Amino acid sequence: MEENETEIDQQIAFANRLIMALFGGIALITPVLIMAFHPSRNTCLITTTVATLLFALILAFEARDSTGRDVLTATAAYAAVLVVFVGTSLGTSPLSNGG
Repeated sequence: MEENETEIDQQIAFANRLIMALFGGIALITPVLIMAFHPSRNTCLITTTVATLLFALILAFEARDSTGRDVLTATAAYAAVLVVFVGTSLGTSPLSNGG
């Protein structure tokens, strides 16, 4: 009986890891695609803001084993990746006026 419980626990752990991996990939690819197809400053800033807020909310609600510090760290790292993409895709700082 314990072997079945261990196997079920391993399957549940794998499913949880797979769901988090898919969430992470989709959370990064979706805003990048939006910003790549519509590379205006406003689109990039709005997309980054909305995506970061959604990421933080989903993480706060779904990452039950995480502390507030973990959610903050993950959200900051996520936002940093998007901001780097914004900066490189626009060629200048998104907050500058181009000169």
